[in-house]
Amino acid sequence: MCDIKTAILETNGKISFLPKSTNRPAVPSDFDITPEPATIDVNLIMDGRIMHENLKNSGHDEMWLQKQLVSQGFEKPEQIFLAVLDHQNNLSIYKNNDSENSHDFFA
Repeated sequence: MCDIKTAILETNGKISFLPKSTNRPAVPSDFDITPEPATIDVNLIMDGRIMHENLKNSGHDEMWLQKQLVSQGFEKPEQIFLAVLDHQNNLSIYKNNDSENSHDFFA
């Protein structure tokens, strides 16, 4: 049984296919669902270095970041391999394995 309604040979030599309407992929609007918009997480610390531009663009400053680090058991950025801020303002920290005083993963 064929799931394709139409095949079109394009002028560039490619073939485009139009599936039968009963076989096309479902999309959220088919179910009256409105998903949350896609967002990008922001790296605030990479390899122990504060990404100052990213921190500024996130609407936070170094004082806020320092408080977040202390609340999760870190004293300085050098202890951190990666710190990521999500769209809900949650900071996930991944320790630097080379750090003497490193801590376990905190989310």
